[in-house]
Amino acid sequence: MDFVDLILNLAGLLLWLNWRAERLDAAYRVPVISLAHAVRKAGSSRFQKWGALPLLGGLVAFRALFYWYFAEQLPHTFKLDLIAVELPFSTARFWLTQLYSLLSLLFTLGFFYLALLLFSIVNERAGEKETPHRFVRIHLGGVDRLPLAARALLPGLVGLAGWMIGAHALAGCGILPTPRSFAELWQRGIVIGLGVYLHWRWVILAVLFLHMVNTYVYLGRQTTWSYIQTTGRKLLAPLQVLPVRTRKVDFTPLVAMAIVSALAVLLESGWELPGNWDRADGSHLPTQSIPPFAGGSPADARGTAPRGIVERGVLPWLYEHAPF
Repeated sequence: MDFVDLILNLAGLLLWLNWRAERLDAAYRVPVISLAHAVRKAGSSRFQKWGALPLLGGLVAFRALFYWYFAEQLPHTFKLDLIAVELPFSTARFWLTQLYSLLSLLFTLGFFYLALLLFSIVNERAGEKETPHRFVRIHLGGVDRLPLAARALLPGLVGLAGWMIGAHALAGCGILPTPRSFAELWQRGIVIGLGVYLHWRWVILAVLFLHMVNTYVYLGRQTTWSYIQTTGRKLLAPLQVLPVRTRKVDFTPLVAMAIVSALAVLLESGWELPGNWDRADGSHLPTQSIPPFAGGSPADARGTAPRGIVERGVLPWLYEHAPF
């Protein structure tokens, strides 16, 4: 069902871009600016302006109805991954499948704009004549004109605000436990906000891979490839001091991809350690001898510090142990 979800979310994203196509046409004046523009059907200006929104709403409702009707053949719960915590939605209740369908689409749109924000930050000084970056700017609108520091903080602040607003609502729906205190609420909100940045890893890995391929394989003179190359070089700039290049091959993109992947795993799901190394002398410490931390059980090695942080994942561990 993850694949079906992905396809429906991509369809929703294309419908959203279709709805905004008129503004994009006015801004770019180019034959094709997006997949949505390429597949858009001719019709009245009224349909082009509003027609995609009812279709988008119909997509959300259809998915919810489909999941609810075939609940017996589908998983009992669908989950939305917030990195630090997963939100479970039961298929037994129709309104929960509706909520899941809506939030799943909103998360997809959020990822799209999050990716554009990364391009906006990395290519801060890109010229107006670069068509891909003009595409980024027209979609982001006023956000692209914010100071660089404000744009860098925006994803975390949006995640924090969304959690502060939605945590009690999700608790009322039975999806999450009710926050025990305001300190727990805002501290977990900060962890959720940090988790938003982790979604950038997919954009970074994709850009670095395409940058590496385009370096050794000629893929044409399209401005898109030039933009990818420029973005890739800026992302790799901090690693240029490493001695990982030969005369013919530059391993910097591979090193960067390995670093990004390793950090992402550490932050999201953790690394499985071969033994307990919590003693000062580095010797093995039996699981039952590990002292509890923040209310953890001595028998739960994955809930202790520092081993628990590494094996559980930094963000899930912080979420579970809030308030600090």
